[in-house]
Amino acid sequence: MAYLTALCVVCWLIAVATGLIPFAIAAIAFGSVEALRSGFITIKNRRVDINILMLLAGAGAVAIARYHDAATLLMLFSLSATLEAFALGKTEKGIEALIKLRPKTAERVENGEVRTVPVESLQIGDVVRVHAYSQIPADGTIIEGSTTIDESAMTGESIPVSRQSGDHVLTGTQNLEGSITMSVTAAAEESSLDRVIALVKEARENKATGERISAWFGQTYTIAVVCAALLSYAIRYAIDPSDPSEAFYKSLVLLVALSPCALVISTPSAVLSGLAFASRRGILVRGGAALESAGKIKAVALDKTGTLTQGQFRLRAIVVECQRDDCEYELIEWHDGEVMPKEIEQALAIAASVEDRSTHPLARAIVQAASALQMPDADNVTVVSGLGLVGFVNGTEVRIGRLAFVAQDKGEAPAIRDAMDRIRREGLTPVAMSFDGKVAAFGLSDEPREAAKGMVESLREIGIERIAVLTGDTEAAAKPVADAVGIQEVRAALMPGEKKQILDEIKRDTGPVMMLGDGVNDAPALATADLGVAMGGLGSDVAIRSADAVLVQDRLDRIPLLIRLGRATARIVRQNIVISIGSIAMLTAFSFIGILPLGLAVLGHEGTTVLVILNGLRLLGGPSWFRG
Repeated sequence: MAYLTALCVVCWLIAVATGLIPFAIAAIAFGSVEALRSGFITIKNRRVDINILMLLAGAGAVAIARYHDAATLLMLFSLSATLEAFALGKTEKGIEALIKLRPKTAERVENGEVRTVPVESLQIGDVVRVHAYSQIPADGTIIEGSTTIDESAMTGESIPVSRQSGDHVLTGTQNLEGSITMSVTAAAEESSLDRVIALVKEARENKATGERISAWFGQTYTIAVVCAALLSYAIRYAIDPSDPSEAFYKSLVLLVALSPCALVISTPSAVLSGLAFASRRGILVRGGAALESAGKIKAVALDKTGTLTQGQFRLRAIVVECQRDDCEYELIEWHDGEVMPKEIEQALAIAASVEDRSTHPLARAIVQAASALQMPDADNVTVVSGLGLVGFVNGTEVRIGRLAFVAQDKGEAPAIRDAMDRIRREGLTPVAMSFDGKVAAFGLSDEPREAAKGMVESLREIGIERIAVLTGDTEAAAKPVADAVGIQEVRAALMPGEKKQILDEIKRDTGPVMMLGDGVNDAPALATADLGVAMGGLGSDVAIRSADAVLVQDRLDRIPLLIRLGRATARIVRQNIVISIGSIAMLTAFSFIGILPLGLAVLGHEGTTVLVILNGLRLLGGPSWFRG
């Protein structure tokens, strides 16, 4: 296409300089190839678009021997199409670059021997060796060695990060230093890289309002333009039948003047550039509609655990309520740094055996604390949404989660309730457990993320009117975290359905709301919000389905950037639409007056198209130029 355009431009320049018709015809031939190809596909699909308009205008100019005008029209149209393909092709190249990140083979360790196998054959649990300067072949956890990983292709973070035993690594990132051994945690088709590719491809199908309007102009409005040109010819011929050639020529000018090429490309050029910028910064946005929503956000709601906090809990206290034979109750307590009594060890081992089936950060902390203990086997473990887990250990039912859920057959259980109240007052997150006629309480702590306060300040600077914490944790545990990051509004002890109700309330009172959560237990809230953003959600199918955007890495500073990008995109789209409609109106007015030659109409039409494309491409550099 680019070569044909170059030949068309050269022939056109010679034709203009010499006035020789053969060069004008050559320019017409080279310039019409792409239009003919696109027009054939359009007609085959029983549609009408701008390619048909340009072919009609070019054919009409040739029919009345206006060869230089036809050459100018098709040269500018071909040049504009080439620039458009170059601009919008950047997202396609982005997908191709992502696909190239995945290595074709991996070194799998089997019975002490290393075998080179196709990446597609890797399964969860396989042990893989990755040498220095090699790409990570699958999502996994390092089990031996330490290194530095270049994650820029996946997260947008230019500075390499240190990774050691126990750390998670992503497909397509590059090992920069020593050899490491890793355990595969996701099959090839379920890797983070494949999820990124799927999201980017889906983004192109999820169109913003402006893109849907542009699509309408590309079909319905195009038919109206053809009808208007035919009506113009009929009226002009009826007024002056002595010169049908002039009437036909002026109708061609009107057809070109009304052509919506610039209007059709005005939104996609901006939206796709914005999406490309976001993906390079580790923000995967699910299409133009989500980017459009980001620009309208007035309020932000945030989950606490794993979002405002690091999500890496540590077990700090355990209280076990034991019943004596004389029906009295005794509390046995343990705090971090003390030696564990046998009753505490027993409770912790049982809790860990059930929680080992969960991926929740609180569960992970309990399992980690019990790593040195002998854990019994847990059977028939099930999740009760919003309440906790139920399982069986040695044939006895074990419940772990909220106190009302686990102690429902223990009456008031006043002693353990008092213990949990003390845990809350200490700023710890409480978890209750009932087992073998006993009740226990676990107190865990989680620290705010370092970037959380900066994110809140940035959100206020860009005019976000309301910021709230929505958490299933207690207010006593949530309030200190909210205070530390500068958030006054805290809604605590919420069930998933209650988060949805509060989001509806925020929408009514403030306006469009963004929900930022961990992508699993916040799925209903993410789906309810005007814009749902999943933190670190690439490992979760729930996050992919529920969120409108996913942060590849837990970078809170990307949230204000996403909102600013949405606003900048909306502003560019508005500018492009005004430019496009203004150009159509001006060219149409001049064509009615009769002072607009076909060449100038084409120049104005295609020049406007190039202008809106270049204006949209500014977003490839992000919203840094745009304040507000």
